[in-house]
Amino acid sequence: FNYCRKLTSVDLSSCTSLTSIGRSAFDGCSRLTNVSFPASLTSIGGSAFSDCGLTSVSFPASLTSIGERAFSDCDNLTSATFADATGWAVYDDYEYKNQAASIPQSDLANPATAAKYLRDTYYSDFWKKN
Repeated sequence: FNYCRKLTSVDLSSCTSLTSIGRSAFDGCSRLTNVSFPASLTSIGGSAFSDCGLTSVSFPASLTSIGERAFSDCDNLTSATFADATGWAVYDDYEYKNQAASIPQSDLANPATAAKYLRDTYYSDFWKKN
């Protein structure tokens, strides 16, 4: 669906066997403002939603990884809710060997701060729940 500029909403919540959203899956969907994730989702690939019009996202407790730049250039993203905000860290390699920063649970518990982190260049590397 990358660069599908007419796409405005995606409801994946009923896709109960969906565990992963691939790299660049919705990259460049600039009019995409709403996405609903299934409870089974465990990973979001790199650049999966970069340059989208998303305003808010809500992640299921099952989510354990977010690829690099997954939400970069989502300038309208002001709210990100994590069902489980504990144990997240940022790594600068896709093998998750070099931890660059821990993300405080209190920061991810705040939807505005969590959204800022998802958009922020400093936190744009690989996210993993430890």
